[in-house]
Amino acid sequence: MATLQIDGATLAYEEAGAGAPPLLFVHGWAGNRGHFAPQVAHFAGTHRVVAIDRRGHGESSPAPGYSIAGFADDLAAVCRELGLGRAVVVQHSYDRVAYDFAARYPELVRALVVLDGPTLAGPGFDAAAHQFLDGLESEHWQAAILGFADQLVFPAGMPEAAKEGALAEIFAVPRDVLAATWRAFLAFDAEPALAAIGCPFLYVGGTMPADIDRLRELCPQVEVAEVRGRGHFIQLTDPATVNEILAGFVARVAPAMTSAR
Repeated sequence: MATLQIDGATLAYEEAGAGAPPLLFVHGWAGNRGHFAPQVAHFAGTHRVVAIDRRGHGESSPAPGYSIAGFADDLAAVCRELGLGRAVVVQHSYDRVAYDFAARYPELVRALVVLDGPTLAGPGFDAAAHQFLDGLESEHWQAAILGFADQLVFPAGMPEAAKEGALAEIFAVPRDVLAATWRAFLAFDAEPALAAIGCPFLYVGGTMPADIDRLRELCPQVEVAEVRGRGHFIQLTDPATVNEILAGFVARVAPAMTSAR
């Protein structure tokens, strides 16, 4: 593990490999960089790869700045501090950070991949997400997380021991960070950011609802793939398939990167 000092926070990250284009892996809500361990191991043989803990998560320090824009600014600072140039950004779940980052920092984003984000998920999801926020801010916050995970995160038949391990990781994130980051997620309007994204873009669906038709209207360049029946953490539960999808996409954007030089 290495660290960077970014805007009052100590951000932990892991770096491995060499080769272009570089890949930057960004975890989801209540996650950590370990959620991309299979991808770091797989792609380090051919690419420079970096996986970070966002502020308040994993081994990064808690610090003010839990807005979507704040997280995106952290990614920009990481890219510049590490000299990544234009990276392929791979975001799990917490998609609005990646959309804001790609929209506001196009000079740093070669291409964008979102794994199972609730992109433009619609009023039903929004209502449930606000109800979940109410739960996070109540004394029953742990029960709220368990219910959310059972409904949208855990794959069918997941062993209880595995569920307990996943929940332990979530509960390791400070409660104020859990609530603040979910509140920030709900407050961000993704449509203007999506409309501003011009880079190559891959969306990989899993369990989260998403309006793919509207996404295509806003981002005509988007490619869509699916990994169904493996829960929300598809990069962990089916790494071989996800790695194959990612490798194909990276291979397609790499010639464009070369020609742009």
